[in-house]
Amino acid sequence: ANTNFSCASLIVDRTDPLAEPSAKPSAHLHQIMGDNALNATMHPSTNPGKLSTCTSCTMTDDFTNYWTAIICFQARNG
Repeated sequence: ANTNFSCASLIVDRTDPLAEPSAKPSAHLHQIMGDNALNATMHPSTNPGKLSTCTSCTMTDDFTNYWTAIICFQARNG
């Protein structure tokens, strides 16, 4: 993914409240950036942008969450 603005990473974790609500840990890993209202156990219909009070992005009026998948490889030897 490529963005035209910068955001600091909030978390790199096995969480996906949209695809796997309340599953902690999720089956896959994400890097999450943006607003401070996203949480792993929220209901998928919740709009975290309306609950947010700040963002980790340079566009301070944008209370959106952005996440990308983290690609991992585990070698056979560990």
